[in-house]
Amino acid sequence: MVRTGGDADEADPAQGLRKLIGKLDAMTPGELANTGTFRADKLLMLMMLVALFVASVASHQITPFMMLGVVTAFLIFKRTTLTWALPFFLGLVVLAWISYMTVGFWASQIDTIFGGLGNIWQNLQTNTGDRIEGTDPAHAMVLQARLGILAVILACAAVGIFRRFRRGVFDRSALILLCVPVLALGLQSYGGEIGLRIYMFALPGACLLAAYAFFPNLPADSADVREETVPLRKRNVRFNPELTKRISIVLAACFAVVFAFAFLLARYGNEKFERVTTGEVAALHYVYDHDKPSARVLYLVPKEGPEVTPTLPWGERDVEKVSFNLQALVHKDPAQISDAVQALKEASRNSYLMVSRGQVSYLQLNEGFPADWGEKFRAALDKSPDLKRVYSNEDAALYTWKTFVRGTEIPEPNPYKGRGDPTSPLTPVGVGALAVTWVALFGYEIIRLNGPNRAPKARKRLLFLAIPAFAVALAVIIERFIYIAQNN
Repeated sequence: MVRTGGDADEADPAQGLRKLIGKLDAMTPGELANTGTFRADKLLMLMMLVALFVASVASHQITPFMMLGVVTAFLIFKRTTLTWALPFFLGLVVLAWISYMTVGFWASQIDTIFGGLGNIWQNLQTNTGDRIEGTDPAHAMVLQARLGILAVILACAAVGIFRRFRRGVFDRSALILLCVPVLALGLQSYGGEIGLRIYMFALPGACLLAAYAFFPNLPADSADVREETVPLRKRNVRFNPELTKRISIVLAACFAVVFAFAFLLARYGNEKFERVTTGEVAALHYVYDHDKPSARVLYLVPKEGPEVTPTLPWGERDVEKVSFNLQALVHKDPAQISDAVQALKEASRNSYLMVSRGQVSYLQLNEGFPADWGEKFRAALDKSPDLKRVYSNEDAALYTWKTFVRGTEIPEPNPYKGRGDPTSPLTPVGVGALAVTWVALFGYEIIRLNGPNRAPKARKRLLFLAIPAFAVALAVIIERFIYIAQNN
């Protein structure tokens, strides 16, 4: 049997995909139409966006990558009138901050930063597995509440997508906000917490779509539709609109009340070990005051291995001097301190074993340690002839080895041990190229705000200036990573 041309077209997957994309493009956008904005307002919003991005770059490791991913996705799916100059501008801000401003951290930890790139399955496997275990009933209830909120929000979001599609509405922006954070699996495991971070960043988009589960119609008399949208299938019998609205309001109110109580339980149920006390902070300040030239802090673990993070207010300052990657194995019997003592003995000079309220509470809630374990464990450490307590208060205590082998010295700080300052021969060239690129790209974006046909020659000249400068700046950033890492 010979296929006809029509059959071949129907069997062509590419043709089917094009038809699907065409149908999606023909649907009503879920976003309200832009009714017009003054140029000064556009410029102000652009400057606020850049300022927020720069603040996130300096304050958090993942947020700028999420923001950059969302902006890029908006451009790909035509949800913004901005140009491709903006993601290149913002991307260079991230790379420049990492390369020039955080050398003290990454100079000796290249594998830590880049080791997880592309390892999606491995990052997923190391994701918060130990957070869904626990022996304390109250703690188990908190974990169940968190998982329940996640399941209900995602279920409501799925219902919202379905109800909007039936009305011929395609919410690209909300779907982008929901889906882009998942790409973070290709970056890092983030200490086993990347799944939690993905959930937090995807939450705005999920909440928008979840709201559509109750209120799926576009508002009447909007710029896109003159009356409320109804299901595309004409055969569906629709209930009385007023009755439907009232039922939706009642259901939404019930869900809101339930979510409010569930949030209080999920957010504050673990305050026993998540709350940071002034005593714990004071203990670490003692370490910071005695971290010349370096120091190490051992934290308590029920089993040795890759833990999520220490249950300590760690990393407040001196990240290049103080290391928190040492573990002290403890047991439910508070008198069994031999493993913890041995770990401190094997550590270098100026190392501290820290026992804090947060660590003890975590062991009690997650591992079933006795209620009086913390007091008895500290008492056993005080009786040890090999340890010396150098600091203590109601919330925390620091112990160090009483005597050291003669001749041992405190090691130099880990991050940078190279020749001279943490720089490279081409660093001045890179700084100049960065400045030129930023000015050119930002100027291009400002001119483009006035309209797609505004000052084409000026924009073209700025592009001719920005492209080679961007290439030079990026090459110097790469050169710095290689040169500094090799000389560390």
